[in-house]
Amino acid sequence: MQKIKEKGCREAAEFAAAFGISFLALGLLRVFWKDVGLKLLLEYGAVSAGFAGLAALALIWKKKRWAVDLSALFFGAWFMFFTGERLISGTEIEWYLLPYWVNILLVAGICLLVYSITGSVRTALWGTDALIVFFMISNAFLKQARGHGLDVIDAYSVGTAMKVAGNYHFQVTRVMAAGIGINLMMLCFLCRWYQKTAKECSAAMKAAGMQEAEPVSETPEGQHDIRRWGKGWICRLSCCVLPLFLIWSIPFSSFWSSRNYVASYSSDRNGMLFNLLLEVPDLIFMPPEGYSPETAEALLSGYDNERERKEVTEYPNIIVIMNESLADFSLFRELETDAAVLPFLSTLEDNTIKGYSYASIYGGNTATSEYEFLTGDSNILYHTMPYSTMIQGDEAVMGLPAQLRSIGYRTIAVHPYSNSAYRRSIVYPSLGFEEMYFQEDLDGLYPVRNGLYASDMSNYEEILKLLKEKESDERFFLFDVTMQNHAPYQDIEKTVRFQGTDAYDEVEQYLTLANESDQAFSEFLYELEQYGESVIVLMFGDHQPSFETESDSYLFGKTKEEMTSEERMQRYAVPFYLWANYDIEEEDGIWTSMNYLSLLVLEEAGIPLSAYQCWLKELQEEYPVISCSGIIDSEGNRYPQNEKESLIPEYLQLIYYHMCEEADGGQELFGYGETTGN
Repeated sequence: MQKIKEKGCREAAEFAAAFGISFLALGLLRVFWKDVGLKLLLEYGAVSAGFAGLAALALIWKKKRWAVDLSALFFGAWFMFFTGERLISGTEIEWYLLPYWVNILLVAGICLLVYSITGSVRTALWGTDALIVFFMISNAFLKQARGHGLDVIDAYSVGTAMKVAGNYHFQVTRVMAAGIGINLMMLCFLCRWYQKTAKECSAAMKAAGMQEAEPVSETPEGQHDIRRWGKGWICRLSCCVLPLFLIWSIPFSSFWSSRNYVASYSSDRNGMLFNLLLEVPDLIFMPPEGYSPETAEALLSGYDNERERKEVTEYPNIIVIMNESLADFSLFRELETDAAVLPFLSTLEDNTIKGYSYASIYGGNTATSEYEFLTGDSNILYHTMPYSTMIQGDEAVMGLPAQLRSIGYRTIAVHPYSNSAYRRSIVYPSLGFEEMYFQEDLDGLYPVRNGLYASDMSNYEEILKLLKEKESDERFFLFDVTMQNHAPYQDIEKTVRFQGTDAYDEVEQYLTLANESDQAFSEFLYELEQYGESVIVLMFGDHQPSFETESDSYLFGKTKEEMTSEERMQRYAVPFYLWANYDIEEEDGIWTSMNYLSLLVLEEAGIPLSAYQCWLKELQEEYPVISCSGIIDSEGNRYPQNEKESLIPEYLQLIYYHMCEEADGGQELFGYGETTGN
């Protein structure tokens, strides 16, 4: 036993030596490049020393094979989490917070799961590490591209992501490179140490005459020992059940939501694995509490959508432009630039209604804003990707396009990019669009920068061409999704620059694009002023753009950690402008959300509302903002989105009914009758 303890001490010293080398590597990064914060370095040293100490104690006093296996698995799980989450992904979760340790348990659970299948500690360590490193690198690149990390709903937009990924120049930072290097070095050491220690442990146990349980062993007669085989598989089955129970129980535990641990399109607070698990319930379309179709129908039974309608030619043409990443940063601070960023839009007043709309997304997942606008359903119920999860292509959805089509409008969708992005070529007909024009169908498009994306100017020229070619006795509703301002913001000749600093090149390139959008929209409205028929135009941003952390801090005047909850919510606010080429009452300073914007268009066009839209109009008076970013009531009080069940339970029931059961017979509540979509 004394020899066993001496070997345990030696192995503990090997632990210390290996971590001393990796600690030195991080220290050198801090000394020479300042890329590693002192707090991160101290955390790494303190927590790794603690784990090494616990492992050493287990080896010294419990020198058995199971102690070696568990020490390797759990110690490896912490190390994978630290090098992956903290170094590669750059997520700063404080070590004393619960999510820090939950993420470690989740990595350990994956290790145990692989171990239960393979029966090999080394396979479990290398297999889990390959998975963790892959997802952490993906998480880091997504944070660079759109400002937040990996989400469960990204599984539904892999195709779209792959199409635009080639346009980005992803940066591998020194800390990321160090994290990958330290990860591989330490895992090699851990596996070598495990192999050596496991053999010594078995030999020492045998020499001491102590029985060592093996998963499968041979009796002297060469036959399997059933008792040992059974013990080994009971152990491996336990290793399988434990992580499955852990992974399954977390998303459905009220413990987390009661402490405000909710998924919010970001892993910055929760860590990647924990955040992904918290998002799982959003993909399981369970009806809200107390739901029944009869209850949902009863909510709308008192509203009449059979108002007298005019001839279609008495209504205006409607053009809706969802402008990619259009944002107005004057909402946060006045930017000191050598040229005005939005000179036309900031002064647009005649026949204009304008304000800000809260989106449910930030930096990406454009189709979510589309769905909210076109249906009136907020994404707050499921935080999902509706185009991928709710519309399968063989069903009709009574949204704004189908509603307008049913009263005689010609409904057109335009998107100057691939027809496969977010499954739009499948989804648009289901929503009621009878015509679709994508990049492949628009010959007049030309790029604004290096051939990446079509310019707003050429996009608007295609819209004007369609408008001028239509028959005089028809009215059309055209929904356009632009691409000019899509990230990445690189290799662009800048015409807008900051005064007094040249440190934010990426932002200056974005502001240059936004300035060109402003000019293109100005010329577009000038053309419509000369048009002989009445036209209403609504333009709004789909979400704010995402930049590097330093640029974010400059634009918003403070870091995310320093922001109040109100300021963090305003990161989801985008401008909207409703303009008409005839007299309408001007209005400014409106605050709303994406799900209400279509009501504004319909009311200004004089088009009667459906029963659902009448109900939404009343809800808007009580809660003018409802989005995944938060809820605001009529008195200006703000609530986190996880309070939706207590604040807007009836709306949740109607969203579920509209999403999942409306096509079975309730379309007249959401439109004027049967949709003419797919």
